[in-house]
Amino acid sequence: MILTTPLLKKLKEIYPDAEIHYCTRQEYSEVLRYNPNVSRIIESENELPFNKLRELKKKLCSEKYDLIIDA
Repeated sequence: MILTTPLLKKLKEIYPDAEIHYCTRQEYSEVLRYNPNVSRIIESENELPFNKLRELKKKLCSEKYDLIIDA
């Protein structure tokens, strides 16, 4: 996760008006809490059973993101 932070910085440089949302496990969210390049942190449960993973996917799809990157 820490290795993705340069990507966040570069995205903000290229798209300064972009809102960057980061989806991660609750246990890792604190790492990004004060990152100025992240507009919103979407926390998931630490161990996601299949049915919860489907719910998370539905939630993310309903947000109508322009781009989703799986880093």
